[in-house]
Amino acid sequence: MELNKKSSVFLALALAFLIALGGCNSSSSSDDVNGQTDDVEDVGDGDDGDNGDDGDDGDDGDDDVDNRIEAAYGSWKSPITSDMIVSESVTLGQIQLDGEDVYWTERRPDEGGRTVIVRRSMDGWTSDVNPSPFDARTLVHSYGGGAFAVSDSVVYFSNFDPGSDNYDQRIYRMVPGETPEPITPAAAMRYADGVIDSTRGRMICVREDHTIPDQEETNTIVSLTLTDPYDVQILVSGEDFYSTPRISPDGSRLAWLAWNHPNMPWDGTDLWVADLSADGRSVSNYTLVAGGVSESVFQPEWGPDGTLYFVSDRTNWWNLYRWPYDAVEPLAPMDAEFGLPQWLFGWTTYTVESADRIVCTYTQDGLWHLGIIDTTGNTFETLDTPYTEIEYLRSVPGKAVFIASSPSMAPSVVRFDIDSREFETLQVSKDITFDVGYIATPQPVTFPTEGGLDAYGLYYPPTSLEYKASMGENPPLVVSTHGGPTSAASTGLDLRIQYWTSRGIAFFDVNYGGSTGYGREYRQRLNGNWGIVDVNDAVNGAEYLASYDEADIDRLAIRGGSAGGYTTLASLTFKTLFKAGASYYGISDLEVLARDTHKFESRYLDTLIGPFSEPVEPGSPYYDRSPIHFTDNLSCPVILFQGSDDPVVPPNQARMMVDALERKGIPYAYLEFEGEQHGFRQAENIKRSLDAELYFYSQIFGFDLADPVEPVKIENFGDDQPSDKNLVRLVTNMGDILLELNSEKAPVTVDNFFQYVAEGFYDGTIFHRVIGDFMIQGGGFDSDMNPRDTRDPIINEADNGLSNDIYTVAMARTTDPHSATSQFYINVVDNTSLNHTDTTEDGWGYAVFGEVVEGKEVVDAIKAVPTQTVGSYEDVPVDPVIIIYATVVSDM
Repeated sequence: MELNKKSSVFLALALAFLIALGGCNSSSSSDDVNGQTDDVEDVGDGDDGDNGDDGDDGDDGDDDVDNRIEAAYGSWKSPITSDMIVSESVTLGQIQLDGEDVYWTERRPDEGGRTVIVRRSMDGWTSDVNPSPFDARTLVHSYGGGAFAVSDSVVYFSNFDPGSDNYDQRIYRMVPGETPEPITPAAAMRYADGVIDSTRGRMICVREDHTIPDQEETNTIVSLTLTDPYDVQILVSGEDFYSTPRISPDGSRLAWLAWNHPNMPWDGTDLWVADLSADGRSVSNYTLVAGGVSESVFQPEWGPDGTLYFVSDRTNWWNLYRWPYDAVEPLAPMDAEFGLPQWLFGWTTYTVESADRIVCTYTQDGLWHLGIIDTTGNTFETLDTPYTEIEYLRSVPGKAVFIASSPSMAPSVVRFDIDSREFETLQVSKDITFDVGYIATPQPVTFPTEGGLDAYGLYYPPTSLEYKASMGENPPLVVSTHGGPTSAASTGLDLRIQYWTSRGIAFFDVNYGGSTGYGREYRQRLNGNWGIVDVNDAVNGAEYLASYDEADIDRLAIRGGSAGGYTTLASLTFKTLFKAGASYYGISDLEVLARDTHKFESRYLDTLIGPFSEPVEPGSPYYDRSPIHFTDNLSCPVILFQGSDDPVVPPNQARMMVDALERKGIPYAYLEFEGEQHGFRQAENIKRSLDAELYFYSQIFGFDLADPVEPVKIENFGDDQPSDKNLVRLVTNMGDILLELNSEKAPVTVDNFFQYVAEGFYDGTIFHRVIGDFMIQGGGFDSDMNPRDTRDPIINEADNGLSNDIYTVAMARTTDPHSATSQFYINVVDNTSLNHTDTTEDGWGYAVFGEVVEGKEVVDAIKAVPTQTVGSYEDVPVDPVIIIYATVVSDM
């Protein structure tokens, strides 16, 4: 079964050539066009072509910046893919120490977002504590945290089971080598932030009672036994919220935090201490140590000598204090933040290593530092570390353990030897397998905003080893608005940010007024002004960057999740600067949020907006700041992502926005993920949302993607989005060639071709065979004529009725009709002799699967290049014609 013409002379020459190459069925099966027309004299011109190597991703780059490829922003090929981000990646959390053993949590997207407690023993072995399907996660306050405690190698954890009544949420006792056993009753109760009272055989923790339908849940601090599920005693009750119950070293006293509506814990909390009874079932003799409605107290901890430590913002900054029984004393006061907004239980920013020493972390100007306080002389020392983000500090004498990261290091569990000042990495959240030259370093930005004030943020410039900007072009900019809204942008390595910058898209993480890290006064800028201050700061930050040519003023996008999603939607509705936006479980109707959200945040809007009252009508801030009422102001496309089971921002918020966008005819896309709650945990949904957002921007801003991603349907945009056409762009060093592939006539061939494109197989390959009056062939060799390994051959679809006419693209193969793998060719004349005539070996022909629709002049230029013989290969261009990369294009 020959590939081309029926000439027996030609067949003999072809077979002889293949034999000289060592046969046609080697591990890198040969692809060959092998001929021209019946009346061509130079029949020997059509014989070569092995392929090889399974496809270098083309991302090795070049240290010489001048040699980088010039390409449009947004169209750079990146090694940082969504698959990489979600695969073998975990989110590290809560740390607990049990002697020399270290425990931490890992949220694993590739296990459906399951949270696993990991133990590292003193001899360096790591093991999972809770077996599948147990998920160490609590839903107290909806955001959770503080889901486990450990004592004498026994772990106690709250279990999350979405398939059970009330999500299970019982506390389980996990003895090594045994099956977890519940120690709380099966009821609509949730538990968090527990500490083990080993002397009394009890646990003290926060409990959230959901047993009474249609009534706001009740929060208390309870004491429960470690063996009897029904021996539960309420210790403290009567206030709306509790956190951080902590037992003094001698077991005689209990400290805790409490606060009431409408305060959030970063607004005002009370720090209480009371005597704990001998049996651990009651408390008495309450003492209010610190706090109030206008003082936020964070993380009470007992020292080994009975001194109580805590963080307070009474001087504008969250600083450390101690209470040695009678009066509150400051420790190392400074204009820096030693605290965090308590969205989660279990966060810690300092640890009492001994009666004389505290290891702590604090933030200034967006960077976290590690320090040591000598409590005897009240002296403070800042340590040199490679980290810019530090949290979850715990300690035993001589050692501290925490989670740390930096702009070039993924979050890691780190052990710090306090005396030797040495750091040891125990676990990393993500192994970095690509060159750090692709990592953009955040640049702190201070910019002017409304009222003559300054606001802050972190700017990440487009960064690549392989690519540089086209002359005269400014990059698209994605402005990120964090949730909370009291959270803050992190300087730690986040591959979800590098996903954008490595593709040539600038990223700005804005710390708008209300963000943590700049003192209480900065946090309070947002009070009464949510939807105003944050929006103004996002707009002013983007304009500031554009004024310095760090962003293209016509290609500004804004994105955010939860409260950041609200800022995103409000910015798109009430301002006109941004040209596109992405809302992740964002709030569109403040009235609905005030009526239909969980207890923890149910009065948050009293501070951010003002007290809620009815009716909500024009003139009310709940109406006037809700994007849902002003969709007529929208003039740019929006993509929305939502979890179907979100208790914080119910799906009806997103669906109402979608309905409004549809009515107005504004381009939009909407993806709702079944089973997801507030914040996506499942790997496939994280991947899908990230790729969909990138695809959305590529369509709106008009740049081609070097890395193919799954398209998303954009309503009210163009005729048919995503396009029904199968388009692939070959970006070569001689220009671009756009191929339109015919999946109807050649489905197997087109799918095969798309797979090679998606894998980056063609990136860096060459047109290795150029015959000016026949065809140009590529897809199998690099510029040194090294073959690339391929997948298995595919069936020959040459009987599909398509003809090898000029500028069509077809599959190369060997004499075996069904041997095509990766190599293809473009006809530069009408080669009808290559068409299918029958199913004999001589008549099968070559499968045409598409045509050149743009770049025919590039094809003509390639066919005219000088060629030479390289080893056994003829017709090889003297100067390599390189396919820099191949990419799927959504539309012409």
